[in-house]
Amino acid sequence: MVKLWSLDGTHMMDFKGHNGFIFAIDCLATGEIVTGGDDCTVKLWADGACKQTIQLPKTVWAVTHD
Repeated sequence: MVKLWSLDGTHMMDFKGHNGFIFAIDCLATGEIVTGGDDCTVKLWADGACKQTIQLPKTVWAVTHD
C-alpha cells in the first residue's frame, strides 16, 4: 500500500492494489501516480483509484516519465 500525505502531515489517501512490495513510485505532472513492485505489475493511479494495471514478466524495480 502507498500512503499519500500532505506537506503539513495530513493523511490524504491510500493506494491499495499491489500484492507484494512496492519498489518504484513516480508522480506525473497530471497528478497521477505510477507504482511498480514485486508482483510484476505497473499501476497507474488517479484520485486514489487504480486506472490501469500492466502485467510484466519480472519484478518492477523502477518507473519514470519524460
